[in-house]
Amino acid sequence: MDLNLRTHTDDKARPLRLGGVDSGAASIVAQNTFGAGVEVRGMFSLSITNGGSIVTLQRSFDRATVATDGAATWLDVIDCDWDWEGFWYEPASNVYFRLGVLTGDFVGNATVRIIQ
Repeated sequence: MDLNLRTHTDDKARPLRLGGVDSGAASIVAQNTFGAGVEVRGMFSLSITNGGSIVTLQRSFDRATVATDGAATWLDVIDCDWDWEGFWYEPASNVYFRLGVLTGDFVGNATVRIIQ
């Protein structure tokens, strides 16, 4: 199902897919652990259930396959140390996102997911 979503920053309708792919889910139980990179375009959902760790959303423009997650250039976008449910918007194509915990930021287990 597609809906049109208007943001408070502009008056443009953006497509929002409901019941989409949930391929960025991961249980984080140690530092330097991330879910698989997920290619998204447009509006997507982020879900973070946090055990006190700092969860980082990362973006990559050069990831090609799951096997290349480690070799890709990942840029930190936001950090979060609380439970959070929200939306993010990516206008470009061929952009991958992942959620996880960087080295030194792990305190307790976290469950993360990216849904589009």
